[in-house]
Amino acid sequence: SDDEVGTLVGAFNDMLATIQARNHELLTANQRLAESEERLRVANDELEQRVEARTSLLQALIDTLPNPIFYKGADTRFIGCNTAYEQAFAVRRQDFIGQRVLDLDYLPEADRLAYQAEDEAVIASRISAELTHQITVRYQSIFDNPQQVAQYRVLYRSRIFNIHSALNEDEKRVLVVLLASEGLDDG
Repeated sequence: SDDEVGTLVGAFNDMLATIQARNHELLTANQRLAESEERLRVANDELEQRVEARTSLLQALIDTLPNPIFYKGADTRFIGCNTAYEQAFAVRRQDFIGQRVLDLDYLPEADRLAYQAEDEAVIASRISAELTHQITVRYQSIFDNPQQVAQYRVLYRSRIFNIHSALNEDEKRVLVVLLASEGLDDG
């Protein structure tokens, strides 16, 4: 009958209009998503460029230091070094990065094993190697006893340091170098 066909045609046209409206909504949402993704990509590229610029600046600053310097990741592998390190040990940075101290055949094996054990101990105990300082102070007789030294703290340049050991006494016993870490702890 005509009424049934008319009803079906009307329902079909309504369904087609709904599909077209939803299709338009999806196309609009996809366009906004694509625009958002592009803005995110541009922002990410800009951020990566800023990180690269800062990393390059830091590396340039480190490279100007006259003392050999290296730095490692938590996996005990070298992340980088400065030019002075490359020159002192006749290594190329590209060949050096990613290695562990155990891989450095220009160091005696006993030293490599000791350095690797030290790296692992630092990581295991979560003590930051960057917080270890060498402080030169006037010699005192307490520095003759290693157990006694490790019980002391020192106030140096308005900062508190825990003393771990006394190193490199000079022959005249005027100055001593203390190995210390910043902050208060139980030793």
